[in-house]
Amino acid sequence: MADVVVIGGGLGGLAAAVEAARLGREVVLCEAQPHVGGYATCFRRGDFRFEASLHLLDGVEPGGSNAAVWEALGLRERIALVRPEEMRREVWPAHDLEVPHGLDAWIDALATHFPDEADGLARLSELCVQAQSAYVRDRDARLAGEVLPPMRGLASLLDATAGEVIERHLRDPQAQAMFSALSGYLGLGPAELAAVPFLSMIASYQRDGGTFPIGGGQAITDALAEQLRAHGGKIWTDCPATGVETARGRVSAVHTPRGRIPTRDVVCAIAPTLFYENLLDCGPPRRLARRLERLTLGTSVVKLWLGLDRDLPDLPYEVFLRGAYTLRIEAGDPQHMTLVLQHRVDPTCCPPGQGVASLTVAVEAEPEEWTVERSQALAEAMLSRARIELGVDLNAHAVARSLSRPATFAHYAGHPGGTIHGSRAIPSQSGPRRLPIASPVGGLHHAGAWTYGGSGYLPSLTSGLIAGRTLCGAPS
Repeated sequence: MADVVVIGGGLGGLAAAVEAARLGREVVLCEAQPHVGGYATCFRRGDFRFEASLHLLDGVEPGGSNAAVWEALGLRERIALVRPEEMRREVWPAHDLEVPHGLDAWIDALATHFPDEADGLARLSELCVQAQSAYVRDRDARLAGEVLPPMRGLASLLDATAGEVIERHLRDPQAQAMFSALSGYLGLGPAELAAVPFLSMIASYQRDGGTFPIGGGQAITDALAEQLRAHGGKIWTDCPATGVETARGRVSAVHTPRGRIPTRDVVCAIAPTLFYENLLDCGPPRRLARRLERLTLGTSVVKLWLGLDRDLPDLPYEVFLRGAYTLRIEAGDPQHMTLVLQHRVDPTCCPPGQGVASLTVAVEAEPEEWTVERSQALAEAMLSRARIELGVDLNAHAVARSLSRPATFAHYAGHPGGTIHGSRAIPSQSGPRRLPIASPVGGLHHAGAWTYGGSGYLPSLTSGLIAGRTLCGAPS
């Protein structure tokens, strides 16, 4: 018997389990893989530790928009954070921009290149702050057990794409594209990406700042697992849920290879389509079933990690290489790629004087399309672009490497297609239109990238924190 069974040990599941255990519930977390964490993990190749997914955490420093979530989960005192000297460098066909920390500083930098767009940039900056404030109000209300009207004050933006909002305020196509550079963090070009999460994300990263945890995403996973056990919770790895029973309209037990676990509450922290199709004995209620049928997947990535024999001191932590000024970005296009040098912020990832690089391009979540051969060809195209645009032959300095494609992510995280974003961040699937945390089945809750809050480290942690408090009936 357990008060709560959490199915899935990614960040959403871990956060839900930690919060429920902290509030006195007996918790069992079931994870199909040999380890918890999902995408929040690291792996080793020889002397090098490769970060699986994390770029930067947004707004977790004191006073930041996500500081309350970070602190509520007890991560402030357990994890050391490092802020890179600059947010990123962006290399465009006719611009080379070093992006500073601070929303005003970034807007001023763009206005220097596009003085005729200064007023539009200022209005967009205000919209970013408004979007972030609306999200934080909504999130904090949910953490307190309340629900506000959907994104109060921003309802007119719920149906808009980021590209549509940008085009309302900026006329120059180059300025439009450069304002939208961060859209890649959500896996889509601004022509498709929902406006509200995009605008809020800009404020969260640019105004509140981005930091990296020493030890990478694995440090967050380890800290949450340690807390869960300290609060008396159990973690069962190599133990996928094989079925969920219901009785009189609510969950009643979870079946696992270790046996049947009677329970009154279940947190679904895996892909909801897989949960309702394969685990829940009664299937989804009709309205939810229709919603799941319409759900579209977010993108995946092809990602190349390299262990380097030198640290490449002339390059910053993160570089965006953008080959065209466009709001419509085709997945799988190496003209739009990202280079990250992890050792710039976390020197523990490699021996002194050496380095770790990762190159990433977003692709559709289609494992059968992204064969090993096609993924290798894309990796070579990324290396070629880095050599041409930055004048560095990463391949010549590589002494260790690893290549991942959608099938890799599907295998290790269990997400359909290998999506790293859950459901696609389009207007019909974003903000309050994301899958709700409380399900229509009694005692069943959702957490993770598919749910309210969206994809990414902080949204997933937020969803789990809300789920843990909701099932315990214990607002902040």
